[in-house]
Amino acid sequence: MATPLPVRNRQWSPNGKEIQMPTPPAPGSDNSKARHAAIERDKIEAELKEALLWQKAAIKAGNIGFWDWDLTSNRVHYSAEWKKQIGYAPHEISDDFSEWEKRVHPEDLEPALAKVRRSIDQKSAAHKVEFRFRHKNGDYIWILAQASIIQDEKGRPIRMLGSHVDITHQKKIEKAIQESESRYRQLFENILDGFALHELICRDDGTPVDYRFLSVNPAFETLTGLKKKEILGKTVLEILPKLEDYWIENYGRVVKTGQPVKFENYSKALDRYFQVTAFKSDANQFVSIFQDITKRKQYEHQLKKTSRRLSAAQRIAKIGDWEWDPETDVVTWSENLYRLFGLDPDQPPPNYEGQLALYHPQDAKRLNDAVVRCVNQGQPYELELKRTNPDGRPMDFLVKGVPKTDDKGKIIRLYGSIQDVTDYKKMEATLHQTRKMEAIGTLAGGIAHEFNNMLGIILGNTELALDDLPEDSPTEESINEIKTAALRARDVVKSLLRFSRKNPMSKRPVNICSLVRETVSLLRRTTPTTVEINTVLHCSTETIMADEGEIIQVMMNLFSNALHALGDAAGFIDVRLDPVHNKEDEKEASPDPARPNWARLTITDSGMGIEPQVLDHVFEPYFTTKEIDRGIGMGLSVVHGIVKNHGGDISIRSTPGQGTEVDIFLPLIVPSETTDAPPAGPADACQGTGMILIVDDEPAVLKMTRLMLERCGYRVESETSGKKALSIFMEAPGRFDLVITDMAMPEITGDRLARELFSIRPDIPVILCTGHSDHIDEGLARKIGIKGFLRKPYSKKNLQDIVGQLLAGTDHSLPPREDL
Repeated sequence: MATPLPVRNRQWSPNGKEIQMPTPPAPGSDNSKARHAAIERDKIEAELKEALLWQKAAIKAGNIGFWDWDLTSNRVHYSAEWKKQIGYAPHEISDDFSEWEKRVHPEDLEPALAKVRRSIDQKSAAHKVEFRFRHKNGDYIWILAQASIIQDEKGRPIRMLGSHVDITHQKKIEKAIQESESRYRQLFENILDGFALHELICRDDGTPVDYRFLSVNPAFETLTGLKKKEILGKTVLEILPKLEDYWIENYGRVVKTGQPVKFENYSKALDRYFQVTAFKSDANQFVSIFQDITKRKQYEHQLKKTSRRLSAAQRIAKIGDWEWDPETDVVTWSENLYRLFGLDPDQPPPNYEGQLALYHPQDAKRLNDAVVRCVNQGQPYELELKRTNPDGRPMDFLVKGVPKTDDKGKIIRLYGSIQDVTDYKKMEATLHQTRKMEAIGTLAGGIAHEFNNMLGIILGNTELALDDLPEDSPTEESINEIKTAALRARDVVKSLLRFSRKNPMSKRPVNICSLVRETVSLLRRTTPTTVEINTVLHCSTETIMADEGEIIQVMMNLFSNALHALGDAAGFIDVRLDPVHNKEDEKEASPDPARPNWARLTITDSGMGIEPQVLDHVFEPYFTTKEIDRGIGMGLSVVHGIVKNHGGDISIRSTPGQGTEVDIFLPLIVPSETTDAPPAGPADACQGTGMILIVDDEPAVLKMTRLMLERCGYRVESETSGKKALSIFMEAPGRFDLVITDMAMPEITGDRLARELFSIRPDIPVILCTGHSDHIDEGLARKIGIKGFLRKPYSKKNLQDIVGQLLAGTDHSLPPREDL
């Protein structure tokens, strides 16, 4: 085998590959082999020279500069052409990396270095980068630099070979193109017509099925409302999925035939009319230029739009218009009239006789009489007529009609309107009922005040009389009867206030058993003797969080419905109260009351019952099964609202001819241990000391209260005039330990008197007494600074307890017990 020639030197081919040049044979070697080697060497040298010539020619023609960067020494060899590119002679630039670095434009240096570092770090085969490079004359030229990494036998980068190509001319051409495109873009952006470039999308058989948005101008966005950033690259059916087919068909013909078209079309998706010019711009592409002609088209559609607006207004107002030709008996209805009467709009409206049949017979006659007068005398009419829908709902309509005459004054048409005023009539009835209740409430408040004053005198003096009686006095029984009757009268007044809702509405812990028992007792007084009321109350201390007046109203409404169902016939109303665990618990004779969750109030009557189709509507507002003018249909609706507002539930069962049963479930609460506990009083409430000022415009109340306190050891000064009492207090504020004042007094009310007293002496304890007041309650009194609140009629013990507490320094924060 021939001995390899030793390496003499290295050269590089134009493509950057290394060429190893052999040396002559060593002395003493075989001559033939030497000659052969010499021939090979000469051949290679010739090829190399030719390659170098080609390389020089290419470098000169392409204006290419080469460089060789030794990464280990940071020395760089720059070729002569490299230096010539930027106007330097070979000797003017040293072989240092900084020669390149300091000439790169400051804005381009870091990005260029980043690519170099990344190429070295990642050992990339090659990389390209463009940057501006400073010429000797101070100008910057554009350079395209390309480089490759050379690694040693261990794969470490040791050299980087690269070239510089001057691309300044190319950049100038690109800039000119950009400027040209900018001028085109300005025209594209500023024309007032909408402009869009599209790509047509077809099936395999060539049928157009969609088109894509490639470019749009601002006028396109303005005219269509579609935003460029949201539609470019998407198809029209992606943006407007309900677009009419004729748009795609028209544009498809333009692309297929190459013939431009001009047309007008309505876009339902955009709710606009457009005038469009379309032409083919490239293979499978087309341009559309369009104007919004909606305003021009609006006049053509104005009548239809007006009709739609009128129809909408009629729906909102629950009104419709009609026209009738008396000669042909042809009736024309607006669309909304069909809706009001629940009739099929695809069917012709009823004729004159059919319209009369829509209303109650007595109202139909009134309508016919009015129409006859209108036709014969030209007299317009306006009537309120009643109708019962097939589902049982009563309805009220306001019907108006006016005549229309021809040129000779002959009546040829009647036209008018029909409006559903059911809700208005119900609200009117509700308002009337509310005003009646307000009047009753006002009367009840006034009666309560006077009654409680009188009852206070009766009860107070009864107690005083009982104290004065000797033991075994025969009069004691009679006086106790008076006391019992007065207490019953007090309860009647209290119930009256609840019924009339003159007590403030607020939820508080309520003993449901006591409330039901008390309400049933009062309702018995207004129930006919032909109706038997039975009560089964399986409860004792069960408590709910409720507004007493609202629960009473629930029972009143249910009793009212039951009595209506009974009519004049004899029957019964059963009231049952059970504590239950679940709403599904059966009604047992003696239910287990251990830890119940609900109080179930059941009211059953033996009345006429309710039809199944009506039962589903009984809780709807203004729904009623009663005859006309016998109710407004709010009873069970109000009951339902109250029960739901209390966190409860309500159900109703009924069988026609057998009666109705209503279950009401109210959540039970665990009452506080101190809820019903009496406030602690002093050790001996009848051994008091201190000076008390009493103010009440009722002399009998004043005298009674004075005696109660004096018998307990208190010193008392009393006045019927609030202003005089204030003067007495001002003369010696420190003389009094406590003030008791009535609320309703002619010269100055109790709360105003209290404020005056506090301005003189802020720490004076004040007790406010009231038979009934719409203006103040215990909470408001405490905000003023009043420490005690007594409702009339109060007992001697009530009075002694609260006075003893305040003088002992105990804040009286609970209402007094009614334990007479």
